[in-house]
Amino acid sequence: MTNARRERPRSARSPGGSTQTLKVALREAGIRTDPAAFLDMVEDALATVRGTSKADPRTQLSAADAQALERGGFDLRPLGKGWQDPLARTAARYVAMLDDALTVAQAAKRLRVDQSRIRQLLSNGSLYGVKVRGEWRLPSFQFGTRGAVPGIQEALRDLPHDLHPVEVLEWFQQPDADLEIEERPVSPLEWLRSGGSPERVGEMARDL
Repeated sequence: MTNARRERPRSARSPGGSTQTLKVALREAGIRTDPAAFLDMVEDALATVRGTSKADPRTQLSAADAQALERGGFDLRPLGKGWQDPLARTAARYVAMLDDALTVAQAAKRLRVDQSRIRQLLSNGSLYGVKVRGEWRLPSFQFGTRGAVPGIQEALRDLPHDLHPVEVLEWFQQPDADLEIEERPVSPLEWLRSGGSPERVGEMARDL
């Protein structure tokens, strides 16, 4: 994947076709954001999920826009001009998470185990998955380049089962004042990757 923003297909930019289909789908989901703005949010969410965007967002936004996002509690991600539907932002984040997720076969290859083992880990909560049309998708945040993030399987088992997938993703990625490395708040993911205790993350997960 390239870090550059991809040119959107013509059918998604022009009236009719894919745009009309997406407009209907968004309306049926109760999302009032127009298709072009929603696709922009999906692209921004993808960059966040994949962790490929290293540039300071403040260099890409006006001071007024940056301040508005900060006041809203966002991490300076460019969400477009004007008010944005929170439901649309969540949907975009969800779509991006699924786009970057692994299939059972891909997860088995990453962990060097059989697919049956992956399904077993999903069933006991040691891996996190979302079913899409009957097929498991495993969000990539729980994996490193050579396997699962150290200790994350223990932490995942302590997560409440009623959390929305986006809540799970954002909780693992956002810094928490209760987790510090060299007096700096870090996210549960960064804590685990640095060798921090999964029991500590598990305790926090049980309180969600």
